[in-house]
Amino acid sequence: MYHYWAYGMLIASEMEVPEMLPFQGASIDLHIRLGKAPATIPDTPLKVIGSMQMSANHYRLELPICTYYVREGKEIIIDIKPHADEKSLRLFLLANAMAAALHQRQQVALHAGAIVTDQGLIVVSGHSGAGKSTTISALRQKGYAAFADDVVIVSQNGDAIMGTASYPIVKLWEDSFEKLQLGGRNEEKRIREHIPKYINSFHQEFSKESLPIRKIFFIDKQPGTHPPSAESLSGVQAFSYLKEGLYQTSQANTPAYAQHLFQLLAVVAESVPLTLIKRGDAVNSIDDITRLITESSH
Repeated sequence: MYHYWAYGMLIASEMEVPEMLPFQGASIDLHIRLGKAPATIPDTPLKVIGSMQMSANHYRLELPICTYYVREGKEIIIDIKPHADEKSLRLFLLANAMAAALHQRQQVALHAGAIVTDQGLIVVSGHSGAGKSTTISALRQKGYAAFADDVVIVSQNGDAIMGTASYPIVKLWEDSFEKLQLGGRNEEKRIREHIPKYINSFHQEFSKESLPIRKIFFIDKQPGTHPPSAESLSGVQAFSYLKEGLYQTSQANTPAYAQHLFQLLAVVAESVPLTLIKRGDAVNSIDDITRLITESSH
């Protein structure tokens, strides 16, 4: 049995998941087991998309490599099929299955990375391919400690909006190595065969403590060569971009969770400054983006 901390939970897993932080805790929040998944979820699905069935407390996703079954945010069963590769098993576990577990536990997560500053977290959100991970890695090169890549769990603690990290891995596309001048890529770190994306770990600087969120930046990649520009958002605009930045929004399938989500995002939009960074997709603008973030974060 392997023991980890990830997504704010203590996890016991029958499968090794090196992306997570090894950690022994007194109690277990989530068990990851290898075994036979049920043929269907036990209650009436609230959402069915292809081979995915979902209710408030149950989730089943069948893929060519395996079936994931998630129950009450406490258990994930992985029913492995022949010829499945471990990288793919872990990739979909960390994305789809863990997103379902978070939803069942009434957690709200942003599709975002974050760095640590003396005043709190700087969160960088945006759609897939916007440059979140490249930005986090560039800020690391400037001396900031990475907090998270891909997922930041958001919660309210009194008047403070807090962020909780997922796991200590940054995933970078192939072209990011050239942009950041990182040198050669290690093929062993490729996240999955035929996908030109690689992992960089930051286990040594990783914090499992929740920290206050100081600012949120949303990167919007647009066609063209125009340099990045920054615009402060508030009110309905801020709320809209926060909603755009949610992680696995298809998981929000119950009225109770939707209400919780709406209320929390409304508080975040009111409490945390949000800046929209527009960038052209035809130019390497990472230096300008990091400058905009660091200048507005002092």
